[in-house]
Amino acid sequence: MIVRLMVALLIVAGIAGCGSVRTLSSDNVAKVDDLELKGTACGDTLPRVYGGVVYNICVLSGNGHERGGPLYRIGLMEYPAPVIDMGLSAVADTLVLPYTLYRQNRDGSIQMLRE
Repeated sequence: MIVRLMVALLIVAGIAGCGSVRTLSSDNVAKVDDLELKGTACGDTLPRVYGGVVYNICVLSGNGHERGGPLYRIGLMEYPAPVIDMGLSAVADTLVLPYTLYRQNRDGSIQMLRE
């Protein structure tokens, strides 16, 4: 029973780590608008290894109105959603670390297309 609960929690944490989901589902080249990174101070590449955590750092570095929309802040909380998502993304990125190391070695970082 406890094992099933732990597996369910790990799956939920992995899915909830939205930064991880965005970077894991990206191709070798991604548009800045597709990743919702418009208005951020990120460079031209996004690493695959711990990409979800880096994605959240990028989101925190830009203009909140352009990057997060109405869900950028969760309810009445003072902390932006990416701060909370960063912890979940760290868990998800750790779980998929062997895969992201392989993809980073094979394909390199995700190239960002700016328009």
